[in-house]
Amino acid sequence: MYKLQIYESLKKDVINIFENFCEKYKEIIPKPFNEYSCCAQLIQNLRNDYFKFYQEEDYQLSFLYPHELFKNQKGLKKDKYKKLLESSYTEEEKTYYVINSELKKIFENLDKSIDKTKYQTNLSVKQLFNYSYFIDSQPRCCFCGQLLESSIKEDKDNKNKKEEYLHADIEHIIPKDQFPQFTLHPENWAPCCKECNMGEKRTAFFKDGTTQEKIDKYKLAIKALGLEYNKLHPLKLWNNYKITYNNSLKIEINNNLSEEAKKILSFYGIEHRIETMASHCYDILFNIIRHSDIRSPESLERLLENMVSSNWHEINDGYSLNNSPQIWQEFIESILYDECKLMALWDEVKSMNMSIF
Repeated sequence: MYKLQIYESLKKDVINIFENFCEKYKEIIPKPFNEYSCCAQLIQNLRNDYFKFYQEEDYQLSFLYPHELFKNQKGLKKDKYKKLLESSYTEEEKTYYVINSELKKIFENLDKSIDKTKYQTNLSVKQLFNYSYFIDSQPRCCFCGQLLESSIKEDKDNKNKKEEYLHADIEHIIPKDQFPQFTLHPENWAPCCKECNMGEKRTAFFKDGTTQEKIDKYKLAIKALGLEYNKLHPLKLWNNYKITYNNSLKIEINNNLSEEAKKILSFYGIEHRIETMASHCYDILFNIIRHSDIRSPESLERLLENMVSSNWHEINDGYSLNNSPQIWQEFIESILYDECKLMALWDEVKSMNMSIF
């Protein structure tokens, strides 16, 4: 199957899983939670949000999950919701929590819910989704932009069958902890590198307000950032920064942005990602130098001149500076046009390659 066919087919499969969850919730949600009078209405609200949010710009959420009540209750997941049953929460609050937990469980176990025979693959559902996500573009992390590494998986039963897959996780652009209705929404998924999924993103979407108020702030913030909330790819957030590298990294943001817009940038940790990427410049530079035949200050200078506008940092290292190429360009220029820095770099090159001098 072509990537586009796989991508569209997987999206349909996930939507069907969600539909099945809504139709058979009494079989999926443990008793007595599924017997509460509020449960059927909450499931209907969940379904409405799922199908309308990304289609209707002014849609008001119906499934208003009380995230603040549960964020510190790590013990509630144990003993099959026994602690939750014994808690003082209302039936509605308990049911919200169980629905959220069951949706997360389905997401974590997609391989058990999707029949992969039609895809003729040994890849996991998430690997297959990540691979097919990049139809007409390079496979880059949705947050930091670095090129995602790929590997080949061999079929245990057929050694001649080999499949490529990306080393990537699926990130929820709108956090699933606070917005369970988008846990199984493919439009809310984007592949990201392991590093970004290990805690780069902040834990609090917005600290104050109801679920609806938080999403309203989100929509206003995204609009202020010049983006569309229902077509958001996190890499586009980088457009709101001006980044220069002279003697040190300088990150500037438009001060006219609203506080909500700045909080969104903070939530996705863009400044930290910029700093992380900039910190790789020296590593990338020395990796290139190690694979180049540098025998004089003049040859080092010529190499740097070529680097200013080249994409060698991606070819040699795999760590992309693509989101803001001026980081790389100005980093190289800061060395190239400063004789003291250039000679200091030459001394380091000589120390790396003492055997040829």
